[in-house]
Amino acid sequence: MARGISLSLPLLYLALLCTSNVFNIAAAQGTEADCKPRANLPEVGECIVESADDPRVDDSPAILATFQRCSSNSVIRFLPTNYTVHTPISLIGLQKVKVLFYGNFLLPDSISEVQSAINTTQNPPSTYATPWIYIQGSDVSIEGSTQIEYGRFYGFGEQWWHSGTRTLRPQLATFNVTNGFLSNLKVIKPIAWGWNLPGQNIRVENHFVDAKPDNATRDDTQSFPFNTYYDQDKGPRPDNTNQTSTNIRTFTFKNIVGSLGTNWTDGSCISNPCWNYVPGLDEPKAVILDLLGHITSGH
Repeated sequence: MARGISLSLPLLYLALLCTSNVFNIAAAQGTEADCKPRANLPEVGECIVESADDPRVDDSPAILATFQRCSSNSVIRFLPTNYTVHTPISLIGLQKVKVLFYGNFLLPDSISEVQSAINTTQNPPSTYATPWIYIQGSDVSIEGSTQIEYGRFYGFGEQWWHSGTRTLRPQLATFNVTNGFLSNLKVIKPIAWGWNLPGQNIRVENHFVDAKPDNATRDDTQSFPFNTYYDQDKGPRPDNTNQTSTNIRTFTFKNIVGSLGTNWTDGSCISNPCWNYVPGLDEPKAVILDLLGHITSGH
């Protein structure tokens, strides 16, 4: 006599769910919680960047070696741990590479060490500074962790402003990519500029910057600035005589969140007039969109 198979609906649902491409069965306990997402687990064929898990050991050589080995048609995964990046790195010639940045980068917390390294690196300079990380290629995506504690770049930049040190400050990164995607990246206390995007067709989502002052007041001239409109150390604001400095098309701001104190100013004004001075506008100003009239439109 043939025997039938009896399977309750909850268990049938669990079995179908866990055999899909999205989930794996962790243990046969009969609950949906036992199906664990594979999104944060290494897949077969991925290139894993190993960390020494030691702040005294520079992980830059291991990062470079992995990107050189997996420079095309690959998925490169950073594990949820800290990576000590004490040497500027150049990741070039990337083709169809997806980077799962689920760890953190820690730049040196020594000002003199950063200055010495950025003064000798061969990374291509940007307009105002040389990047600590230079990325070049096509069809490259960098996806940070959705967990708030990972996907971070620690610059330890506040001490630079407190000490008045504004020479040999590195930019964090240049993303010189055609068809690029950046998401869920978190910049913590940058030394100077963050991401430079000289490439083409680049999409950025869920970008987070923490540059608030922790050890000074907003009125203190040593206060850590959130942003500077141009490099005040190089003189007054330059005139845009040829009107070619900005050309933005199909650009959309969504879900912008922020807050303002009672005094809408900060300690970042080290020139007179301040970097945020706009002729004809009343003070104070919260947001400035300095766009060229003949190339902008919208409502």
